[in-house]
Amino acid sequence: MNLGDKLLYYTERLQHFFDRYLRLILACVVILIGIGILWSGVKYYFAKKEKEAALELLKAVSSPNLIPSLEEVTKKHKNTSAGLISAIILSDYYYQQKNFNKTQELLLILEKKYPKKIKGLVWYYQAKIAESQGKWDQAFELYQKIDQKYPDLQNLILLDLGRAAEKIGKTQIAKECYQKALNQTQDEVLKGIAETKIKNLN
Repeated sequence: MNLGDKLLYYTERLQHFFDRYLRLILACVVILIGIGILWSGVKYYFAKKEKEAALELLKAVSSPNLIPSLEEVTKKHKNTSAGLISAIILSDYYYQQKNFNKTQELLLILEKKYPKKIKGLVWYYQAKIAESQGKWDQAFELYQKIDQKYPDLQNLILLDLGRAAEKIGKTQIAKECYQKALNQTQDEVLKGIAETKIKNLN
């Protein structure tokens, strides 16, 4: 078979292939285009949703009825950044008001909806509630979990962890926490507290 015959043979084979599979190829192209359009639409939808939620959060923060407005944002925009922020603000507000049932309710929602993002923060509030209720063993365990899994939150919880350790008789761990806080923190007030705690335990 000479070169011309070979080219003709392969051209015919190629034409036969396209004749046979043209619909399938076109269907695949259409599906890929459709997926691209759909993905663009989904991204646009979520971007629009985030924007609307952010605007509502700004309105809520400037509203004279702050708490009801934040409650509305939290319910209406559960899966957005604005919904997350409003839920965190509310959980802190209810914690400060010593409404621990409402705080726990919000923390459970936050933990379920945003498990990786803010689990450390959820544990922190749960530890604080446990402290307020005199459940020092539970508080100690939660602070330890934060210390082990969220090193970036260490500066926030080292003094708390030390205090909880003291309360349950783990004096050596308490000393280590206070010393670590003294070495790591840049805050002069926190340094002073850590120094005082270390002196009291020696």
